[in-house]
Amino acid sequence: MKVAITGGSGFLGRRLAAAHLQRGDEVRLLSRSRKDGPGDGGRWFQGDLSADGNLRAFVDGVDVLYHCAGELRDESRMQALHVDGTRRLIEAASGRIGRWVQLSSVGVYGARGAVSVTEETPLNPANHYERTKADSDRLVLAAAASQALPLVILRPSIVFGPGMPNRSLHQLAGMIRRRLFFFIGPPGASANYVPVDNVIDALLACGEHPAAPGKVYNLSAWTTMENFVAALAGAMAVPVPALRLPLLPMKLLAAVAERVPGSPLSRARVEALSSRTRFPDDKIRRELGFQHRLGLEEALGQMFSAGKTP
Repeated sequence: MKVAITGGSGFLGRRLAAAHLQRGDEVRLLSRSRKDGPGDGGRWFQGDLSADGNLRAFVDGVDVLYHCAGELRDESRMQALHVDGTRRLIEAASGRIGRWVQLSSVGVYGARGAVSVTEETPLNPANHYERTKADSDRLVLAAAASQALPLVILRPSIVFGPGMPNRSLHQLAGMIRRRLFFFIGPPGASANYVPVDNVIDALLACGEHPAAPGKVYNLSAWTTMENFVAALAGAMAVPVPALRLPLLPMKLLAAVAERVPGSPLSRARVEALSSRTRFPDDKIRRELGFQHRLGLEEALGQMFSAGKTP
């Protein structure tokens, strides 16, 4: 099998490339700069989706194109990479690939409150990252409809694992380790995380399973915030937090505190710790036979076992 991966030097791209190389597949990787690669066997194409460039050689004749490139922190690059870059990639890939697998995010659904968000839930992105990722999804969906391009979209929740660029989980672990963490609102809030190894398995299924084209799949190893925090505390061998504060006063306090530079308390953080939104992944389990290979406790242990610095 021939595969091409955008974001080849990234958190997910490196692992996905390694998984395909272990299978003996031909792997092409696109990255702005060649960093720590997946080892011998991958063919690198240096390029930037957000700038003009010839992408046809990168995609020509591949069985599966994985579009994993993304920008989490620099808002000034999100439109150029997620939207303009996806448009350029579509133009290059038209008629040249067998299947397109789009790595998206459950963030495109936006904040939903105490609801169960499925693949049929309308998109309602709230911030610039979510809006540009949603626009990227719309572009590939339109291309799939007009060009008969076999397309699969995977929307994972918060992906975590060693080397993750998103620091939110490390910050949470640090608060628990220093015994500064407290729960917000009634018990039962959602922890919507998924181990990176499970995301790689899901991407492989999306790239290979005959039932996948034309589908959108959510992916999340949901549990309650209480269970997640207990697992994280257990991994670090520290006491499980017990303090709980009421939701409404914390929202009011956060609205004031976030105006102070460097404040750890914000409305977004209060929302993250009290949200009851769930992203069931029944569809990918049912249609592709997907199973979570790595449990949350084991995955957290790999990152935060006693002696490791969060």
